[in-house]
Amino acid sequence: MSNAANSDPREDPLGFLFQSIGLSQVKAKETAKSKNAATLKDIIERHLIVSKATLDDKQAGLVVTLAGALNKSAIGFDEREYIVARIVERQLKSVEQVTGKLPYFEKFNLNLDLAPISRCYLYGNSQATCK
Repeated sequence: MSNAANSDPREDPLGFLFQSIGLSQVKAKETAKSKNAATLKDIIERHLIVSKATLDDKQAGLVVTLAGALNKSAIGFDEREYIVARIVERQLKSVEQVTGKLPYFEKFNLNLDLAPISRCYLYGNSQATCK
């Protein structure tokens, strides 16, 4: 359950926004002061609010991780949306799976007709197990 009721949005709008996706009050305030705050705000506004997604604390943490990783990556909007959707759908469940998508998307644009080996890689499986 969200802790958004624990803070006043007028006093800490970013903290309140970050709590709305499932971060604890402490983690939300900490994240609001970080260099990832603007990227996380953008992800929430462009991807999560639009889809009305409800995240648990682990998924919220993965979105925070993605925001931090995106500050060092040059992937496009569609690719970012794809990763966020996979987090929301619980198809990406670990930091390694989330951050592992970025190098792939830095080399290749999102293509919905991905070869099976690429689809397997995108969903967090090693290519050795995808035949």
